[in-house]
Amino acid sequence: MKPIIKRDNKVSSIHILKALCAFLVVIIHTKCVYKDYFLPICRIAVPIFFMISGYFLLNKDRNCIEYKKIVKAIIKIVKIAFIANIIYGIAFYIFDLRSIGYLSFKFWIIEIFTGSAIVGHLWYLTAYIEVLLTIYFLQKINKLKILYYLTPCFIILN
Repeated sequence: MKPIIKRDNKVSSIHILKALCAFLVVIIHTKCVYKDYFLPICRIAVPIFFMISGYFLLNKDRNCIEYKKIVKAIIKIVKIAFIANIIYGIAFYIFDLRSIGYLSFKFWIIEIFTGSAIVGHLWYLTAYIEVLLTIYFLQKINKLKILYYLTPCFIILN
């Protein structure tokens, strides 16, 4: 009997890796008995998520980043980040958790341009938007290879 849905082993493996990384992120944000021992291993989850995201930006031949996929990813993640930040913003305002300064225009400019988010654990969304925009503009001016030199600098600067 043939399966109805044809599975791509590479993508199935990536989904398993994503599930493992999601579990590692949960460990980072919870209290565990031996958390201090597992924490260095758990820290690989976010870089792996970035790598997986980059993998899906490649064309079918997997030899270059596809311009249309970048634009699609930017639109998708901006919507998600906007909705998530609005939800947390409302929750923080209602429960007065961090409402000081939310009504200030300066606060929002700083939050947006420093790669921050209303709540700390949403930093990944903003960071991913910044990475996508960087790739978008570098590809647009045909200077994408400069990332080979900039990436180590960004890692050092953190």
